Amino acid sequence: MHQGTTRRSTTARILAVLTTLLAVFGSVALTAAPAQAAVPGSLGCKISPAVSTSYSSNCRTFKVAAQYSVQFRVAGAPAGTTYQWFLSGPYTGPVYGCTSTTYYCNVSANAMGGDQTITATVVLAYGGELTQLTSSAWIPAVCGGQLC
Repeated sequence: MHQGTTRRSTTARILAVLTTLLAVFGSVALTAAPAQAAVPGSLGCKISPAVSTSYSSNCRTFKVAAQYSVQFRVAGAPAGTTYQWFLSGPYTGPVYGCTSTTYYCNVSANAMGGDQTITATVVLAYGGELTQLTSSAWIPAVCGGQLC
């Protein structure tokens, strides 16, 4: 009987110590890393030629052209924000903007026999904080001067 009581009291002490350690270190871990606020801003795009001339989070056109201009733009970022641009898709040069100091990135795309998607991702940096934004432009397939 004495041995069983000793095991229970030892187990109870271990559990009490672990609970105390968890309470102390758990609260330290939760307060040691404050949540980071995001850099404000939004990324939009527009395509020329197109019916719409306004920027939207993702853009598309249904106009037929031999070449398209795709314009990506960050709005609402604080002065002093730096930008890191990443582009993917079948765009052609020249590329305008797209630097660490420009809030815009403009590319061209030739009409193709298949749909195209050009995506821009930009990382905003301000005050030691980072925010990543993404926007995509969709261009339809063009076959013989008309949409395929």
